Amino acid sequence: MNNRRYSKESDLLRLRLETGERFKQFRIKVDKTQNEVATNLGKSNSWLSSVENGEHNLLIPDLLLLCEYYGVSPSYFLDQESNVFGSNSIGNLDPTELTQLFFNKMNSILPVQIPIYMQSEYIYGEDIKPFDYVFWSRQRVATREVIGVQAQTNNMVQNPYQSIFANDRVVFQINTPMRVGVGAIWSFQRKGFENTNGLSIVEIKRKKNEWFYYNSGCPDDMPLQESQYIGMAIHKNSTTGFENINPLWQGFEPKDHTLKLDSEIKAKITNEDDWIKENLRIFK
Repeated sequence: MNNRRYSKESDLLRLRLETGERFKQFRIKVDKTQNEVATNLGKSNSWLSSVENGEHNLLIPDLLLLCEYYGVSPSYFLDQESNVFGSNSIGNLDPTELTQLFFNKMNSILPVQIPIYMQSEYIYGEDIKPFDYVFWSRQRVATREVIGVQAQTNNMVQNPYQSIFANDRVVFQINTPMRVGVGAIWSFQRKGFENTNGLSIVEIKRKKNEWFYYNSGCPDDMPLQESQYIGMAIHKNSTTGFENINPLWQGFEPKDHTLKLDSEIKAKITNEDDWIKENLRIFK
């Protein structure tokens, strides 16, 4: 008989029995039936029963799942004084690795903090700081890099995709290719924003392989260089207007900031092209 093999099998059986018994005690402590716990975990009742009876070789993901449900750390099962483990490892998995897996799992379910910037303060070349944050699940954010902007004009109310009013919060994905739709771009001498060079929320268009942008502050479709592009809108939250009740609020909504004369339009395009070449490194 292979005594070494027999010893390992005995340790594994003891491990299953003691681990199962602990999870059973956790369930009893929270006053849940096997069926309730199994349903919440997306498992069968027979699976949980076999775990608690020490009949099931518990996989690491399932161990983490149960620990997360009962609010305990996997390190609880690594306590040498509990004699749950006869050695300092589970198979080939080191306790440090197990603990790291647990924290990775917990980190994966924590929300992601998304910064919200005032549109007026999103100025090119300056160290802008968010004035607020919202939180999304990591599953919702996934690999997307996102920012939030609080709109301060009504010049996107009539766009064909999604009406955007002053005070609405728009979330933009900035690591995605430019396409037709609502987007954020760098704009030159923004009307109503003290003529600063900064973020504008616009409708992005494409005609015959050329890009254009438009909002009601523009007299017509304006040429758009790809390096002006910041990101595409992926979400909007409407907020209650507070400019009338908050004396510190700056609405930045002038009564009339539309360019009317042809000379004004040509000057805007020329100045904007010059600014793009100088600051965004566009060369023709």
